[in-house]
Amino acid sequence: MPASPASCCSVYLEILVQTPTGPLQFGFATGFLYAGPNATRWLVTNWHVVTGRWPDDPGHCTGKQPQSPGWLRFKVENPAGSGWQEIELALYDANGPTWIEGGREQGVDLALIRLEDPPRFPLPLSQTFAPSSSVRLQPGLDVVIVGHPFELGKHAPSAIWKAAMVASDRDTAENGNPWILLDAPGVPGMSGSPVYRRVNRPSKAGIERGPANAVLHVPDREKGVSLELLGVYAGAVGDKRLEELRLGRVFPIELVEDLLRRRERGRNPYPPEFAAQ
Repeated sequence: MPASPASCCSVYLEILVQTPTGPLQFGFATGFLYAGPNATRWLVTNWHVVTGRWPDDPGHCTGKQPQSPGWLRFKVENPAGSGWQEIELALYDANGPTWIEGGREQGVDLALIRLEDPPRFPLPLSQTFAPSSSVRLQPGLDVVIVGHPFELGKHAPSAIWKAAMVASDRDTAENGNPWILLDAPGVPGMSGSPVYRRVNRPSKAGIERGPANAVLHVPDREKGVSLELLGVYAGAVGDKRLEELRLGRVFPIELVEDLLRRRERGRNPYPPEFAAQ
């Protein structure tokens, strides 16, 4: 039975740090595959994932290693069932960080890394099964987070679907927070997960071509459920009060589109001493 495209889109990120004695695991997280303009392909995750640093206190690492990670490694499953492809992404090149970001001073905890190498099969990009939602994130809205809260293979071979509810409204103050809260506590590994709205909608079954020439899997009429992409989950990283209240942050998907328009190169005030070779 083919895997769900939504489960394949959310990938388990192994975060690696280079040390004088060789590479070590810094931690693990989630990212998801996203179609950008001009048929570009991107990995979407959080700034604190690619830097390994607390967004509110970047002088301290989130993991046990003494410096920021140097690269990410993950596997993508073909929803058609024809196997896997392993991808490694260096987080730094000769010019600095390879990710793009924006608005971090205002609290935006997002990072996007372009996937340059051609894939061996059409990647399960989020837009191939879940258009960006036009529905406003507002209190009481039921959502689902699709990510990897456990280390790969210990509890489940694929992404975990976790139901939640929007717990706050958008901050409309002049210098308000860019995130919205979910009643989903931060769980190690879920940072960088996509947040969807489930929509009961009759659809015609079939396969079409979507963004970046990816295969579009259309839900069949009997299931009658489709997904709309709402945002990017970031958990409660950097704020103990959110952990105590069992709340997590989500950044609306329009912030991802804004980053793609601006293409602002990423920054890490404490880059690693050793970069991936």
